[in-house]
Amino acid sequence: MPGDESHFTCKCGYIHALTSIIAILIFCSAALQAQAQSQNDQIIINSADWTDVYSAICYANLNGIESTFVNSPAQGKILASVLDRSKPVHLIQSSRVPIIAGYKNYLENEGFMVSSVIDSDSGKELNIELARKVDTKKFIIIDDSYGYNAISVASYSIVSKSCVLFADRDNIDEVYAFLKARTVEDIIVYGYVDRTVRERLSEFNHEIIDHGDRFEDNLAIVDKYMDIHPSNQMLLTNGEFIEYTIMSGREPVIFLGRGVVPDTVVEYVKGSNLTTGVVLGNDLVAAAKKLKDKTGISIFIKFGQGRQMTGAMANPEALDMFYLPIYDLDLDVISGNYNIKTKTVEIIYQNLGETGAFARATVSIFADDESVASTGDEAPFFIYEQTKSGRAYEADLTQWVDMELRAHVYLEYGEARKSLTEVVEKDIILGIIEFEDRSQLEVTSVRYNKRLEQLMLELENIGPVTSYADAEVSYADAEIELTIEGEPEFARFAPAEIVDKKVLAERIKLSPADLAENPTVRVHIRYGERPDLLIKTIDEGHPLEAISGYPIKEIAVVAALIAVIGLLLWRKRRKRMKNEDENQPEG
Repeated sequence: MPGDESHFTCKCGYIHALTSIIAILIFCSAALQAQAQSQNDQIIINSADWTDVYSAICYANLNGIESTFVNSPAQGKILASVLDRSKPVHLIQSSRVPIIAGYKNYLENEGFMVSSVIDSDSGKELNIELARKVDTKKFIIIDDSYGYNAISVASYSIVSKSCVLFADRDNIDEVYAFLKARTVEDIIVYGYVDRTVRERLSEFNHEIIDHGDRFEDNLAIVDKYMDIHPSNQMLLTNGEFIEYTIMSGREPVIFLGRGVVPDTVVEYVKGSNLTTGVVLGNDLVAAAKKLKDKTGISIFIKFGQGRQMTGAMANPEALDMFYLPIYDLDLDVISGNYNIKTKTVEIIYQNLGETGAFARATVSIFADDESVASTGDEAPFFIYEQTKSGRAYEADLTQWVDMELRAHVYLEYGEARKSLTEVVEKDIILGIIEFEDRSQLEVTSVRYNKRLEQLMLELENIGPVTSYADAEVSYADAEIELTIEGEPEFARFAPAEIVDKKVLAERIKLSPADLAENPTVRVHIRYGERPDLLIKTIDEGHPLEAISGYPIKEIAVVAALIAVIGLLLWRKRRKRMKNEDENQPEG
């Protein structure tokens, strides 16, 4: 009956609404219970692997759980004396490199209830395992080779409720599978990551923040932080260590160099509402003072902490810091000469570190302590790790060659062209030499081998002496750039000795679209007769030729081998047939 149907529909609707309300109440109750539980819990991290420490702190902060980490055996025992024993402990520790072995037993003997233990075999595996426990649809992708990028995004990840994931060519399949199983609203790929990572994540329509400079990248993420959580105060650090304040998300984190404040940072602070900077540690005090002098902001230094002991405050202690792997940059000024023949000052630099670096020098010349000239680099140059590299600077010192010539070299250097954050100053006495460089090179071709995924640069020595060269294809700020997926890139070739002709090759993957966008590339070569003084340059555009097979020289070698093997097999067959004929019975 119609009335019965209406009554039935109404009753069903009532039951459905009641069911929905009950479900909501259950969900809220569970959420409140989880929140109450998180407020009553604490996480302790016992690992010498910084990725374990970082991932666990991010996980704790995103879930509203207190956390602390062990950075030495002594500090780990101090923690046990000051932490709240009434709160259950969730212990996250490395199974390979714990700071303290048997720490669970130690905590329990000290009166703590260790309610759970997560053993980490790998920082990347733990990173994904903890990410599964975070209720978010937003993610930030970084490469753990660059620890400062993790520090740069930490504050933003908290205020935006984003989970930071470590991804490289080795684990991108696991990261991809994790993201495919989640509902993803937003992904930021931050800083340099391997191209395989970008390609694998392309379907997620991710945002890329990568200016090739960690300070510009840092300011870009600070902008995003300010959009969500405006602040008048900032934390100032160099991205070399984890510290609780940095990870809290309460304030944006802005990078300084140890001895240099990049102009981009100065201009950003001037154009913002930031009025106060808190420097973490004593190492950056000089740089912070420079920022204060240039912007007028107030500076405070956080260099220690007091732990709450029973009934009183203990003496101040050092901040709990967990240092990250950093680039070992170590450049020096070795020697210098004045070349009468070319009227140039030749300065030899040396990279003593394990990583290549960019550098730019200002050279002031003195004759018997009187300032007579000033010269230097217009743009940064690159020095390979564990090598020496010389530069020749134009300066006509003819009228002072009978005096003692001295050069004061102010050398800025860093890991990127725009990040010259380190400085060395040195005075050197200039020797007098007379030398004319007779080297002469030319570029004969630039090709991309699609089969081998190699960019190949062929150079020919057309001079009377052996030459030495290093080369780049499409260096920064070139008029013609090499672009990969629309982003400016460059390929750098290792230094080489050129006797006759030589092909320099660098592995790089270019898609058909990349090849179509790069009909011409720019080649920049420094070369010379002396391996430590590449004072001549080639800077010109060249068509990029795409080839499908192996280089002709390799094909010729393979063909020659096939011919030799064929000849040997033919001779062997002829000999066997001859023996068979001789062994045939007569008649």
